[in-house]
Amino acid sequence: MKPPRTKKRFFGYAVLLWLPAILAVILGGGLLFIVVDDIEKEEAARVKKEYRRVASEIHAKPSSFDLIADKTPRKVAGKMSPGKWGYILDKKNRSARVWYDDGKEVRSARTEIVDEVDYEKILLSAALLIFGCVLTLGILGVRFFIHYAAVRDEFVAATVHDLATPLAGMRMAIGKNDADAEVLTIRMIRLVENLKAFLLLGGRRPPPKTEKVDVLKCCHEAYELFREDFQDFYGGEDVEIVCKAAESVASADEDLLIQIFWNLFANELKYAAPAGKVAVEIEETHSSVKVIFSDEGPGMTPRERKYAFSRYFRAKGMVDSGKGGFGIGLCVARDFARSMKGEITVAANGVSGSKFTLELPK
Repeated sequence: MKPPRTKKRFFGYAVLLWLPAILAVILGGGLLFIVVDDIEKEEAARVKKEYRRVASEIHAKPSSFDLIADKTPRKVAGKMSPGKWGYILDKKNRSARVWYDDGKEVRSARTEIVDEVDYEKILLSAALLIFGCVLTLGILGVRFFIHYAAVRDEFVAATVHDLATPLAGMRMAIGKNDADAEVLTIRMIRLVENLKAFLLLGGRRPPPKTEKVDVLKCCHEAYELFREDFQDFYGGEDVEIVCKAAESVASADEDLLIQIFWNLFANELKYAAPAGKVAVEIEETHSSVKVIFSDEGPGMTPRERKYAFSRYFRAKGMVDSGKGGFGIGLCVARDFARSMKGEITVAANGVSGSKFTLELPK
């Protein structure tokens, strides 16, 4: 199971981190092009001034320079009383021919080409290089810390959540008989081994051991941990668990399935049981087995249902109530279900209350 929403968190934090930088680059880029435009104009004026100096020499002593008999029109660079002047570049031979036309004859002189510095290209390349380096280092840094935080959070959350429930059940079972304590102890050992594998795989759980599992049996086994608590709310009555399927056999990992039921029963006990009844129904389709937890609790808003399976999310009403919890139970349950190619969804149950549906393949 991958650390949840790692990519989404990475891109979210990266955008928040680089949004000011992007705005600064846009503003700085605009100013840069304005400045570069002024610099290029100054550079063009410098080059033109160098060629005009040669044209002035021709104007002053025309007899000292070559006469051009060709009267082909030439591109004029400027006026120089009583005539005009210009220049023709020969980039291949790295030279320039400067000419002066006094209206009667055209004289010219060959000189070295005056190099014009491309400040726009230099400044733009430097800016892109600096921005690229900073952006790359920043993204790598964000990615490292987000990945580190995601793996750390996943491990801590998985450890606490996986061990808390069986430990609570063990405490209850020890007061009953050794057989129940032994079952819970074995299950906790399996969870510890699962956590070891989780670490060895660099933050990912081993793939589920999928086999044919009796869903109804697992549901009853998970309910036993919460039976007395539900009976306290319902005057000694149990949660009604009804199987409407011909057989409740699904392809699943038994340990993970029981943990899903633990999380769903714990969620119903904490939030729904104090307000009304909880019922569990098992149904089937041609390709799946569905387990539906319906309650008469306070329910959730559409927004709360949208984020119900997000890690650390808790409904505002539950936060205001002061009830404990870290908001990871439903998230872990859905991750387990998806690892077995199943799914958990939530919908409104009538006017008030919620309906959680676990669907597993047959």
